[in-house]
Amino acid sequence: PMKHPFFSLLSASLLLGSLAVGTVVSAIPAAADGTSGDYTYEVDEETLKGYITGYTGKDKEITIPEELDGTVIAGISADTFYNCDTLEKITIPASITEIGESAFYDCDNLKEFAVADDSETYYAKDGVLFRTKDDCLMAYPPAATATSYTVPDGCKELYYAAFGKCNNLEEITLPDSLLYIDDWVFAYDNIDHIAIPDSVVEICDYAFAYCENITEWTLPSSLTYIGNATFAGCTGMTEIVLPNNLTTIGQAAFSGTGLTEITIPSSVEEIGYSAFGYETDMKTAVKNFVIYGQSGSAAQRYASDSDDTYGYKNSFSFVTVQDASKVRGGRDSEDLSDSAVQQKQLLRPIPKAKSLVLTASICCWESAVWYWSSGQFW
Repeated sequence: PMKHPFFSLLSASLLLGSLAVGTVVSAIPAAADGTSGDYTYEVDEETLKGYITGYTGKDKEITIPEELDGTVIAGISADTFYNCDTLEKITIPASITEIGESAFYDCDNLKEFAVADDSETYYAKDGVLFRTKDDCLMAYPPAATATSYTVPDGCKELYYAAFGKCNNLEEITLPDSLLYIDDWVFAYDNIDHIAIPDSVVEICDYAFAYCENITEWTLPSSLTYIGNATFAGCTGMTEIVLPNNLTTIGQAAFSGTGLTEITIPSSVEEIGYSAFGYETDMKTAVKNFVIYGQSGSAAQRYASDSDDTYGYKNSFSFVTVQDASKVRGGRDSEDLSDSAVQQKQLLRPIPKAKSLVLTASICCWESAVWYWSSGQFW
């Protein structure tokens, strides 16, 4: 993916009941509806190609049809096989060239993906589904019996919810080729360690949301983009070092964490609403939250930012540092200007930042609902 534009968390209904990650709108075009056997599908009026939108069967193994009612099936829409808990094996035909977000989410008994030998778009390796052009890992079968998995070298992207409800996995190793971690990939998982390769440049919306068991975090130095609510609800996060190449931090990116302070490097240009200093509800400010950064930077603007439309006003303590891109939590050097000295009394003693090395373990999804109603989140 390329950089995702900010969307307003205060103007969208993001339903996570049983974590309905497919509320992201699929890019697959469709128009006319149809039903054939156990499948529902839609036909693009321009290309006349079909896209499967649902499955009502109870089979353990299926091969997705290449045609339905004479219409060539070219894609699988978002959430098509959601909660199809009887499926154990799915075979993808060569005609399929597009797969929507979270198409296989909540298939709790799915053990294996297979792909037709003549497919030019997808392939399966050890039962895991990949996209050919960039070795993107599309989906890991949640009921696979392996307790560890190594994402192959060459994989550049982890697709939407790729590791959703992978209950048997205890360890995951990510390759140095990885560039993108898409939306929801590890959200609500029980992993307690994860090593994010230094090659990663984007971590997208909700990618690690509510990974409460991870207590030690390190972000790759090459990271430029953190999406909306990427680390929301990660209560075990009590310190984090933002890399010097980071430019964008999405709305609610670190809301509901254990952070009480943050140093924001001067490279950061955009900070979304409630990105730092808020509880999970994105309305309650963390008491005595402190922001470190350079004078005139996005960090300083965020400390007192406000928006009349949504009725919020930040009022965080801001401390200037001599070089925010080199300071970790204001620990290494601190500006002793009058404004900094005046706020010094607000600061508690803080231990030196630690180098963190992380590994990955078990993935699973929990049910949760986060919705917007009457201008509020619950």
